[in-house]
Amino acid sequence: MGVAAIVIARGGSIRLPGKNVRPFCGHPLVAWSIVQALSSRLVDTVWLSTDDDDIADIGQLYGAEIIRRPDWPDHNEVSGNRVFSHAMDVIEERVGAYDSILTVLPTQPLRFPQDIDGILDMHLRVGERVVQAAQMRECFISKMVHPRRVRTVLADKRMSHYQVAGGTVAQRWEWFREMVGGLESDLDADINGWIEDVEDAYDRDHWFVPCRPFQCNETDVLEEFEICEMLMKYYIAEERGLAVYKEYAEAHPKNGKANAAWDSY
Repeated sequence: MGVAAIVIARGGSIRLPGKNVRPFCGHPLVAWSIVQALSSRLVDTVWLSTDDDDIADIGQLYGAEIIRRPDWPDHNEVSGNRVFSHAMDVIEERVGAYDSILTVLPTQPLRFPQDIDGILDMHLRVGERVVQAAQMRECFISKMVHPRRVRTVLADKRMSHYQVAGGTVAQRWEWFREMVGGLESDLDADINGWIEDVEDAYDRDHWFVPCRPFQCNETDVLEEFEICEMLMKYYIAEERGLAVYKEYAEAHPKNGKANAAWDSY
């Protein structure tokens, strides 16, 4: 049944309170991920999973289908996988399963208009999980061995490594459906146990489409949020804001149909 994009956004951000509703280049942060997914010619429906009334209202305004998730008592430890699992349950009850799922995190908003279609194009060709990754020059890795001491564990100026931008990932619905049932929280013990159970399921190799290094930035704290805002304005949106995605969508329509959600903004 095509591709469903699922955006997840909670109201209880700790490091930057109110992050998802905070204005980002003139619109709430969560709105950017919704609009970016809506602008894709390959995404059939955009769903927003949230536990917050304000975020839900924003999602409706910007064109997403709303999924209200429970206010779990351990919400600070809840893994994104539990959130995606709940969202997929709701979607299957409402409309049935899709062929593919695009997971979208508002905390990594630096997407060019063509990025999502590039990820989905490759996913639909190879039939496997596809991420974005940026080539990083030189590789220096240190680990902390004391509160004020670090030790270099890898130093190679000749090594070109890649950093995954995990904010946008395409995968088969049924494959991801099976995967997300295993990880309930972000606590180390749970994660380690889950990794042992599914170590053969996540391939060591991942298909990827290239992105630029600055796109790996996230909005987790105020300084990072403000840096991302500057990068968005300078490299992607310029003075046009969300219009860059509207222009892309109009040039690459979904089966020749206009997107009514653009009328909202």
